[in-house]
Amino acid sequence: MRKLIDQLLSGYRTIHERNLVRNLWRLLFGAIAAVFLLFVALMFTNLPSVAELENPRTNTASQVFAENGDLLGKYYAENRVSVTYAELPKHLVEALIATEDVRYYQHCGIDFRGLARAIAFAGKRGGASTITQQLAKLLFTEGGEGSKNIVQRVIQKMREWIIAVRLERKYTKEEIIALYLNRYDFINNAKGIRAAAEIYFSKSPKELSVPESAMLVGMLKNASLYNPRRFVERTTQRREVVLDQMRRAGFINKEEYNEYRSTPLGLQMSSQTHIDGLAPYFRMVLAEKIKAILSQPEYQKSDGSTYDIYRDGLRIHTTINPRMQQHAEAAMAEHMKKLQRAFFKHWKGKDPWKYEYGSDTEVPIDRRMAALEKDMRASDRYQSLRAKYLDEIMTALSEETGLTFNADDREIDRMIREEKDGNVIQQLVKDGLISSSLANKYKRTMKRGKFAILKKQWLALQAEVDRVFSKP
Repeated sequence: MRKLIDQLLSGYRTIHERNLVRNLWRLLFGAIAAVFLLFVALMFTNLPSVAELENPRTNTASQVFAENGDLLGKYYAENRVSVTYAELPKHLVEALIATEDVRYYQHCGIDFRGLARAIAFAGKRGGASTITQQLAKLLFTEGGEGSKNIVQRVIQKMREWIIAVRLERKYTKEEIIALYLNRYDFINNAKGIRAAAEIYFSKSPKELSVPESAMLVGMLKNASLYNPRRFVERTTQRREVVLDQMRRAGFINKEEYNEYRSTPLGLQMSSQTHIDGLAPYFRMVLAEKIKAILSQPEYQKSDGSTYDIYRDGLRIHTTINPRMQQHAEAAMAEHMKKLQRAFFKHWKGKDPWKYEYGSDTEVPIDRRMAALEKDMRASDRYQSLRAKYLDEIMTALSEETGLTFNADDREIDRMIREEKDGNVIQQLVKDGLISSSLANKYKRTMKRGKFAILKKQWLALQAEVDRVFSKP
């Protein structure tokens, strides 16, 4: 009897196991079919057209040249001037490939080996995004990756795959690398690799050394996190990771690696603004003249739209003689010294931020003080102190609530005024200055226990700022 029962149970287990295996296979094939159908559906959604792929919008600065070809200055919404692949140093490209996509020349936009590894190890041994996918994200799918919804993240990734494959069909590998480096925002007003080389090292991209190239490639992971102006040690460690990847890929040997990793960052920061360069007043008038010319029908684009001097990368040649212009500006600077002495004599013993004439046309004190506060917070001194007091707690609150803290600390100001006076946030929404979504993030942040720590650190920062900025 027992033997019969054992046989019956054994048969039941066999049938049950077969059903389980059969259902697992159905689940696998069903998932593959669902992914395939989703791919097909996405191909008919609002993906970029052929024209957009062939002419991606990169907001390129227009350049103004003197009569001898010297660069006078730029007009830009973003400080970006594109470079060709030939203008990139070989070791910069090697650093990029070694760090971001070691099989770059072997895949068609999607690295299936990297994808399988990322799935198998849950991303612990590197991500699966190729350089082409990262370019697709920068050009056409910005903003989607931050979603908390796993379905949206999967759809976002699939969109990147489709666009990446299409980009690989439209561009050569070299063109994709140049497009990617030209498009990336290296922060500190450095949009693209040329501006980054100029702002961080006062060089052209072609002149970058191996360690300098490694630092800039390291910033591609997260430019804010590896900002060399604020986080020297962290940026140096990230550069070492890039150099080690170059060593592993065979682009540099062990001796070179040890030499490069021991060198300082060697920053030679140079700020770039619209008024940098010769003839700033001339260029201000020239901009209006150029806009008037470009508005004429014969100078419009083929689609009937007007060229934008701040985004369309125009090259504007003038008859300005740079040598004579330098002489003129030197004479102006000399004359300004006399005016400056008269200014100091007039304002001796007075505070220009708080002094009142009693005139109906003078700028009110509160507006002057607001302007002073804004300029102060934009300074390197303030940002250095801010990083010391606030970075850690702001990062923690951002991760918990999704609130982004701007460098001018408007978010902290608003929340502290809200706690003190009430109705501040609601009034900002009513006035159209912030969205309801942002208002909700403010309120969520204020309810967190860490908000008390933020206030404490904020008050400590303000005390230190008062002390440092009050020094003559």
